[in-house]
Amino acid sequence: MDNSLLLHFSQAIYDVSKTDNKVEEYYNDLLYVDKVLKDNPDFVSFLSSPTIDYKVKEKAIEDVFSSISKSIYAFILIVIKKHQIKHFTYIVSNYLNLLNVDKNILEGIIYTPFKLDDQTIEKLQDVFSKKYNKNVYLKERIDKKLIGGLKININDTLYDYSISSKIDNIKDKLTYKEE
Repeated sequence: MDNSLLLHFSQAIYDVSKTDNKVEEYYNDLLYVDKVLKDNPDFVSFLSSPTIDYKVKEKAIEDVFSSISKSIYAFILIVIKKHQIKHFTYIVSNYLNLLNVDKNILEGIIYTPFKLDDQTIEKLQDVFSKKYNKNVYLKERIDKKLIGGLKININDTLYDYSISSKIDNIKDKLTYKEE
């Protein structure tokens, strides 16, 4: 996978969406296409196949995605021509990153052993929004391996407030020997 090419695709369609003043609409179209592709791996194989004529692929795209905007339709055809359709999720993910940068948003993940209430999540979002001076939105993921506490991953930084890490720290201190 050529990440630089995929990042270029993301940037190009994002620039088009800004020019057309349809950033959210195009994002929704991209999400729709991505879901269809994820739900239909055989369709992705069909679109990726070098033995199938491009015109046949173009007709299939036209039939399946008749409801999306013309710009996204044209974009999909370019991605197919460049043999990168199997990496469509990566392109969409980078589009979202560009959108979040423009909106001053950071996304993170909270790992907990149990479901948190909405107020707790909002309080954590407020704390990290102040810390980063951006709007922080946290998605919750249940991690049964955690004994208690939580871990928060934002911008490739892990904040570990889990009981497991506390126990590991105590173990390290108890087993530390001066040399």
